[in-house]
This record gives sequence, C-alpha cells and structure tokens, in this order.
Amino acid sequence: MTRSAVLAVAVVISLQAGACATMGTLMETATFAKLKPGVTTQAELLEWFGRPRSLTLDTNGKEVMVWYYFRAGFTVKQQILSALIDEKKIMEKYTLIDDFNQDEAQQPARE
Repeated sequence: MTRSAVLAVAVVISLQAGACATMGTLMETATFAKLKPGVTTQAELLEWFGRPRSLTLDTNGKEVMVWYYFRAGFTVKQQILSALIDEKKIMEKYTLIDDFNQDEAQQPARE
C-alpha cells in the first residue's frame, strides 16, 4: 500500500472515531411505556427522566417540559420527549420521537 493510501485510510478511520457528537441524556426506552396522559405526574416525570432540558409555558399558561438526546455521526439518532403539564401537575399529553426504538418512533401527541 502506498504512503498516500495509508494516510487516506488513517484519515477515514480517525474521522469515523472522532465524528460522533452527543447532546442531552439518553433516556431508557422502556420508561416511555409508563407514560399515561391524565395519570402521570410531574414528579414522576422528574424521577424517571431527571431535570428537563427545557421548561416553558404554552399560550394557556401550562408548563411544557422537554427532554432530548441527540447522537450525530454518519447517521443522526434522537430522542425527544415533550410533556404538557396541567395546573394540577398532571401530564395532560405528550409527544415522543425515539429513533433508538423504531416501534415508538415519531408517535403523535397522546391525550
């Protein structure tokens, strides 16, 4: 193998090894099955997923809690959980994208 070919292979290997970036915290996919609109409490969400990456209010003054995890390399995978919390601190509905478990991927809002 020529020197330039060896160098090209080394560059490709190093790019593959170093080209992966993550953001957020990976969530346990099995925990998503526990989510029950109208039943799950804000305290349970905090216990299961930790502090949300984003906490805002919607136009009706209800809390919107968002957790996410992104892993990017040659492919991108993501988990995004968004939960709407009512005034009684109960999850009203949620949306979920889970590329790590294709059966759950890109589910619509659940009420």
